[in-house]
Amino acid sequence: MQIYLTLVLILNSFLYLRCENNFREKPEFRILSPQFMCNSKDTNSSIESPPEKITIRFQPKEGKKLTYLVRVYFEFIEGWKSQRHTISLWRSIRMLEKRIRNTSEEISMNNQIHIDQKELTPGVIYTFNIGGKDSVGDMSAEKNVTVIYRADNGAKSKRDISLLLIGSVYMYGHLPLLIQANLIFCEPTNDYVFKWDMQNLEEEHRIWLKTPGKTFYLPPNLVKPTQQDRIDVQVLNTNRTEIYTQVNTINPTDLFSSK
Repeated sequence: MQIYLTLVLILNSFLYLRCENNFREKPEFRILSPQFMCNSKDTNSSIESPPEKITIRFQPKEGKKLTYLVRVYFEFIEGWKSQRHTISLWRSIRMLEKRIRNTSEEISMNNQIHIDQKELTPGVIYTFNIGGKDSVGDMSAEKNVTVIYRADNGAKSKRDISLLLIGSVYMYGHLPLLIQANLIFCEPTNDYVFKWDMQNLEEEHRIWLKTPGKTFYLPPNLVKPTQQDRIDVQVLNTNRTEIYTQVNTINPTDLFSSK
């Protein structure tokens, strides 16, 4: 009888743990990363040059501390060159992965990975597959980000652009909605403006869309945490005759965690 009761208790405990694991919410996070690594710097130009490193930023849901597991893959922009070149690239990627593992605690605390230009090879498309693990060992769905690093003699244009929309982790109805566009041109230029749009914003409030700058601002109480809407941003030349790049169908509730 005692053995039977012990087995029942063990079985019930096992089932409880399985149910708890099944209903426990998996960790989630967003990735904010540039799409290009710019390889040249014009020291004679008065225009701000692109940075000599990239930063991959994370926004974990509810501010949870996550340990990020990173795997790096690559492909050549213009095809295979030589076995020696490929082996050298493979070794540099393994060293980068090792460096990320060795600094995982710092990365977890700051929610960002800095990658210097010297750790990457021109003429390569890098794909970073990233998963987040929480304190109890639960893993998030794996996400990936691609970074293109053109060769020194590669074609560059104003279309080699990284456009990121950055905001707070949380959205509160009684506070303003702020979205900042982080823009990097691989070919430095001052010839650009922003054009913002919000699909369902009432006509009397559309004056807030007129800013040509990088910060999109809406006063409090115009956007509700559960409101389904659409925000579009375009980057155009100052004459507004050419679209350099754009981001469409951005839902405020996708950009921010409601609380």
